[in-house]
Amino acid sequence: MTKFPSGTPTYFVEKILACTGCEDLPDSTLERLAEMIAPEVENGDWMIPEMVEQFRPKIHTIRVDAKNRWKPGNKIHFVINNRTKNYLQFAPVMTCVSVQDIEIIYPTEYVNDLIVIIDGRRLSRNEMYELAWNDGFSYLAQFDQYFMEGFKGKLIHWTNLKY
Repeated sequence: MTKFPSGTPTYFVEKILACTGCEDLPDSTLERLAEMIAPEVENGDWMIPEMVEQFRPKIHTIRVDAKNRWKPGNKIHFVINNRTKNYLQFAPVMTCVSVQDIEIIYPTEYVNDLIVIIDGRRLSRNEMYELAWNDGFSYLAQFDQYFMEGFKGKLIHWTNLKY
């Protein structure tokens, strides 16, 4: 996903690249990325590697996993426009290091009431901030808005971090 429902950019591609690196990507992939995520830049003046340095890395992702697909050792292919003619793998293939169960609950309409449970343990407020930042959100309210219907799924790690 490159945009939030509000239409603002997620910068998830850049944040994942800030974690995985882009030095191993072919120039053709970097050029396609520049066209797809920054089409307003002309004449090659905008470079993905320099842009990536501006972002805090996205070091895991939260996904529905109804078929229990995600397991340590699985390969992670970072793509945008999946199952379309504009498919692009934008980062090197990584290995899933670990998977944690995650549940996000909203007992009321107030963000301060947000409950996040990982592997059966309720996160503290500071841990929720850390989770949101590490998943590529700029602030907890943005995380809250994205998951406002509640959520149950997996937290997929490509680093050694666990909550």
